[in-house]
This record gives sequence, C-alpha cells and structure tokens, in this order.
Amino acid sequence: MGHEGGKVNGAIKDTIITNDANEFALFNNGIAMLSDETYINERIGQKRKAQLIVKNPQIINGDQTSYMLQ
Repeated sequence: MGHEGGKVNGAIKDTIITNDANEFALFNNGIAMLSDETYINERIGQKRKAQLIVKNPQIINGDQTSYMLQ
C-alpha cells in the first residue's frame, strides 16, 4: 500500500480529520502496542477525562495507521 499517496492512506487520514462521530477505531482498527508500564490518571481536574501514561511503547500492529497520524 505504501506510505505516500494511495486511496487507503488518504482514507485513514480523512477518517481522523473529518469524522466527528469518533469512528476512527471502527474504520481503521486502531493500533496494538506493548509497553513496559501503563498508567491511567483520572485525577486531572476534568470530568470524564483522564491522562494515559505509557512508558516505552512499541507498536506491534497498526504501523500504517500510526504513520498516517504523524
């Protein structure tokens, strides 16, 4: 599929930019990654929001998707 041009890459990019319905994960399967440590901090002072802290993340599936999000 390649990283430059192409219909698939363009569709991935368009999904994250133009959809307000949060359908990105449904359309693109997101990414799968491993990490040494992962924490969720729910005490950030905002209702229904949290901070995700990931130490030493490694993408194991979804590299094309992550490339298009850069």
